[in-house]
Amino acid sequence: EHEIARLGKENDRRQEEIDRMATDAELAAQNSQKVFTALDEQNRKLSREARELQLQVFRLRKEARDQVASYNLYTSLRTVKMEELTRLWEQGCEKSSLLVTLHQLEAVINARLVPYEHTLVRAS
Repeated sequence: EHEIARLGKENDRRQEEIDRMATDAELAAQNSQKVFTALDEQNRKLSREARELQLQVFRLRKEARDQVASYNLYTSLRTVKMEELTRLWEQGCEKSSLLVTLHQLEAVINARLVPYEHTLVRAS
């Protein structure tokens, strides 16, 4: 009888330990689920931010390409204009000397403005 009582107490003690461990495991599972949910939400947020940054980079690249293309167009037009002025000068056209002087003035002004334009492009 004494042995049965001792085994009963030991069984009760082990059952309490099992119940406590089950409760601890359930709490750990709940905490793990909370952490997983938080990390999943953070992952979604970072993915959205990454997409937004990729779109911003795409827009900036497009703007830079457009600016380079317009600058290249401007320089090619300027070159064609200079060639035409040279042709007129060689033909002895009266207006060509004024046009050449105007073009040289424009070239000097543009040369002075280019560093400021590059500064503005970098700042934008």
